[in-house]
Amino acid sequence: MLRSSKYNFDVGLLSRVVEFMLPQLKQLQTPESIFNYLNSIENLLKIGRKFRHLNGSLQTFVSRNEREVVKSLIALVDTFFMVKNGGNSPYPDDLNSYTKEDLAEGASYIIHLLHRTTGVSDRNFAILNGAGLERGLYHKVLIKASKLRQFTEAEIMVDAFDYSANLRRKKVTISPPSPALEKSIRLGYIMSDQARQPMKVERIAAMRRGAPSIFAIADKLYESHREQLVKLRETPVRRYVFELIDHPAFREIFSHDGLTVEERIYLEGVLESELVTWDVIRDFQMRPSVTFFDLLKVHRLFMFLARLATNHLHTALVDDPKTAYQSLVPVFEKAKLQRLLSWAVPEEKVVPILDLMSWRSGAPGVIDIQYKTVLDGGRTYMVPLNITGTANWYRNYAYTEKRRLIEDAQEDGASCMLEEALADASHFVKREYETKLQKQKIEVDVLCRFGEYLFLFECKHALLPCNAFELRTSYKHMQTAATQLTKVVELLSDKETELELYRRLGWKVGPAAAIVTCIVSSNGMFPGLTIDGHPVRRLAELINMIKTGIVKIVAAKVTEDEQGLDVHTNTVIERNLWRSDNLHPSFLHHYLTDELQLFESMVEVDRSCTIDDWQLCFTTYALNIPSVENSMSVAATVR
Repeated sequence: MLRSSKYNFDVGLLSRVVEFMLPQLKQLQTPESIFNYLNSIENLLKIGRKFRHLNGSLQTFVSRNEREVVKSLIALVDTFFMVKNGGNSPYPDDLNSYTKEDLAEGASYIIHLLHRTTGVSDRNFAILNGAGLERGLYHKVLIKASKLRQFTEAEIMVDAFDYSANLRRKKVTISPPSPALEKSIRLGYIMSDQARQPMKVERIAAMRRGAPSIFAIADKLYESHREQLVKLRETPVRRYVFELIDHPAFREIFSHDGLTVEERIYLEGVLESELVTWDVIRDFQMRPSVTFFDLLKVHRLFMFLARLATNHLHTALVDDPKTAYQSLVPVFEKAKLQRLLSWAVPEEKVVPILDLMSWRSGAPGVIDIQYKTVLDGGRTYMVPLNITGTANWYRNYAYTEKRRLIEDAQEDGASCMLEEALADASHFVKREYETKLQKQKIEVDVLCRFGEYLFLFECKHALLPCNAFELRTSYKHMQTAATQLTKVVELLSDKETELELYRRLGWKVGPAAAIVTCIVSSNGMFPGLTIDGHPVRRLAELINMIKTGIVKIVAAKVTEDEQGLDVHTNTVIERNLWRSDNLHPSFLHHYLTDELQLFESMVEVDRSCTIDDWQLCFTTYALNIPSVENSMSVAATVR
């Protein structure tokens, strides 16, 4: 309730509320945590006045430029999904200091401002300010919106994660309650990104082997039929249009049931992240009659269109940027786009799928062009080709539809994998166990008696969060798991109760020397964090530590020749953390109870944004790769 972004960044009323509350709370001897929270809110509200002014200037800009702002912004952001990685500049007024996802969120907020005042309709899709894009006007607008998103992120971190906002002169620093929390968040994202790298390597290698690729098909078609495919139109505006041949053999590219290499690797990634079987994904429906593979084929079509456009517009963006911007975001009459999608799926599925993909004014929820990539103006659709063609579409639809593959699975994939891995080391393993102890019901995902230790694992499986708002959901899952484990540990602290548990399980063992708990993070977030005494570990890493104990640092180099991209990999360092041929109970105990080794290789950095003469700064951490390599080299072994 005390976040000014909820009130259009109006800090006046909230400032008066907090100023009134703080002295009252001192007299009431309120817990220090509450006082610190309100003090952080007070400091945020002080710099919040600057963000209120920034928000007001954006609203004024949107009102004055309502006919052109949507298409101009979407075209600009779409170029970043075509050519930009982003996030690698230290300067907050440089677009390169923001990732493409940050910029998409900023653009979404500006569209939200228009939606809130006049609504978004076909009339907002007709005009693009090419001159303004060329001179950097919309770059500045996008930076302003991205700064506003950083302020709302600061509010969330203070509100949901007990971060503090400390004021010194005109600098507000957002600091974590402990280094471990911020390290676990950053490391979770870093390791999730690293886990995707082998898939990129595999895609390149598969294409070299001649596996069917939608990218290769688009590239070959563009190279051989450029004049027939790409036409320059001068009216109503100068732009390139792509004319596809409506022929059964061509339509078959998008409707056939086989998988391209990009789709096979994407499918493997979904199966791995959702921990489900092929049967589940085959029978899954995101909406009635809309299957996983219907959506896959539609996105095959958009991947093809995005690749085709990139081939031509990548160079045009430098040589003729105004025309390139105008061409990146086509506006389709509804019937025309529906006919195009019917190349991929049966006609009766086209409208439900477009409804799933699109956002229109009046729809519930806040617009995010990464989740709903197609804008519905009433009579027309606006489609940013690269945002749509590169979207992590299953993950995004799972979030917006609140519908996931794991809901259709017969068994929990994480606990099944964990049980299987532990069964190779111990005879005493039980999955998804429920019983009553001391008249209290307990549920444990996986129990394992290994040597003199009793291990208790609680598995949580939220979607990988894409921003601070979604991060709260993952964190709540972790807190829930901690509460569940604490309850079980407290009950088992009574030795007679512990022995009764073993009797019910049929395990002929005595009391454990120690009870070791673990929160298993299936989405990989918060590795190394300890919540109420319960350590968090990534599922994939935990399984690897149980099954092999081997960690590697692998270098990959991508080159290009006449056959396209090639990738060369070699193992730089390989280390056996077991330091033996078998897993020992003491190793698993130390792996779970000691601080995560990678934490030692994380260095503190600042991420900041300036607004007038004020500065909003986030204390965060980055992984020092040379430090990781050095620490592994100390005890490296060759196997």
